[in-house]
Amino acid sequence: MLDFTIAKMKHQMWKRKLSQYILEDRPIDEKELVSERDCQLGQWLYATGMDKYKDLMEINTLERVHKKLHELTHSIVRDKKSNNIDGAKEGLNHLSEISDEIVGLLDKLELKIK
Repeated sequence: MLDFTIAKMKHQMWKRKLSQYILEDRPIDEKELVSERDCQLGQWLYATGMDKYKDLMEINTLERVHKKLHELTHSIVRDKKSNNIDGAKEGLNHLSEISDEIVGLLDKLELKIK
């Protein structure tokens, strides 16, 4: 079973890495950023979560929102690479909203599973 506290913490670390990449020009593993299957949450989601909890509405919503997060991340990284830093920063602001939704869904899943 997923440790939801650790999952939320790792998600926040992922978000911080993205911010540091955009705002501080720190190096990053781009594959982990833009692929919803390669980040740690995605690895759990597609290896275990979707199958084990497929009957829960929250897991399906989490998958949809998680994909949306990575689509936006792809756009942010593309903006960064083309030196559109303002666009990347704007994307980060929107990403924070989606990230909060993911954390809320993890909270709901944790309550249902327990």
